[in-house]
Amino acid sequence: MKKSYREQSLRGQDFSNQNLSFTDFTKAFLMEANLSGAKLMGSNFSETYLEGAKLKGADLRWAFLKEAVLTGAKLMGATLEGANLEDATLEGAHLEGAELEGAKLTEAFLTKAKLKGAKLKGAKLMGAKLEEANLEGAELEGAKLTEAFLTKAKLKGAKLKGAKLMGAKLEEANLEEANLEEADLRWADLKEANLEEANLEKSILSDANLTEAFLKGAKLEGAELEGAKLEGADLTGADLWGASLSEANLKGAIYDYRSTLPISEGEALKRGMIKK
Repeated sequence: MKKSYREQSLRGQDFSNQNLSFTDFTKAFLMEANLSGAKLMGSNFSETYLEGAKLKGADLRWAFLKEAVLTGAKLMGATLEGANLEDATLEGAHLEGAELEGAKLTEAFLTKAKLKGAKLKGAKLMGAKLEEANLEGAELEGAKLTEAFLTKAKLKGAKLKGAKLMGAKLEEANLEEANLEEADLRWADLKEANLEEANLEKSILSDANLTEAFLKGAKLEGAELEGAKLEGADLTGADLWGASLSEANLKGAIYDYRSTLPISEGEALKRGMIKK
């Protein structure tokens, strides 16, 4: 028989290493509860309160966590493949090394969440709030981050090949050495973002805002930059061979002898670029 703890007060309870798959925890109070190592496949945690709960290494595949409150929860190494976390609150949550492939995180609140090394391939993060989140080295290939909020997020070395980032807010984000090959960044706001040594080959940056972005040594071969704003951007040592710069605003963009541009030096200077 399927277990049910629906709307029960279970604060601080110890459920560690128990088999609780397909259990109903809807609207239960599980603040600071210990669910580490528990089997929770397909369990229902919708609108459940899990602030500060311990879920380290828990198996939450296909679990339903829509609108759950997981502020400060510890989910290090947890398995959340295919889980539904839409509109969930995960501010400051620990998700280092968590497996979230194909998880639904649409409009989830992940401000200052710790996702270093998390596996998020194909995850749905449309409109998610990830301001100041730590996603260093995270695997986000093919993830959907349309209109996500990533201001000041830490994405150094993140794997974002083929990710959908249309209209994403990435102001002052650190994308140093990130792989954004073939990523779709149309209309994205990357003002003052750090993209040093980032791989943006064949990426789509049409109408993106790269004002004062740091693109030193970045790989932009074949990138689409039509209508992009590159005022004051640092392109020293960047490779833009084969990139499209039609209607791009290049005023004040800085390049040097190491930079590979798809336009002549005469045109670069005419369009307001500055040779260092």
